[in-house]
Amino acid sequence: MGSGPFVTEFAEERADALRRKWGEYGSTTNRPRRLGAFDAVATRYGVRMQGADEVAMTNLDQLTGTGELQVCTGYERDGTVVTEFSTSPAVLSRMKPVYRTFEGWDEDISRIRRYDELPPAARAYVEGIQDLLGAPVSYVSVGSHRDALITVTTRTHEGN
Repeated sequence: MGSGPFVTEFAEERADALRRKWGEYGSTTNRPRRLGAFDAVATRYGVRMQGADEVAMTNLDQLTGTGELQVCTGYERDGTVVTEFSTSPAVLSRMKPVYRTFEGWDEDISRIRRYDELPPAARAYVEGIQDLLGAPVSYVSVGSHRDALITVTTRTHEGN
């Protein structure tokens, strides 16, 4: 939904496939939502601006079976990589994402309720994002039901 720069936006073919799989359409307008890879640069900025000391990761179960997962770790423009977010739409519209690729997983994780029972690739993804954000991931949702929440007690982020 909306307009403006979206540095990690998926190509239309990938977005369409995932949109259908996940039901990503506006609840009122039924317009297709814009989809993209996780942007650690923008999210780290959001964490800092909110003064958050922990984060919750939602919809981890929806990544099952989608293949390799790309996470944006920086923005490139004219051969220079930056890792700080700009609030300027004009600046963002000229940026290209720099990705780190994580291995995907195919195991159904929707019934898992303990962090250590997640597939190693899912844990590596959570911990990689945690490190990129500079804040611990304390909760991971693995489904739409209230009980589909994992409390993460293992801290891998430096200083935690």
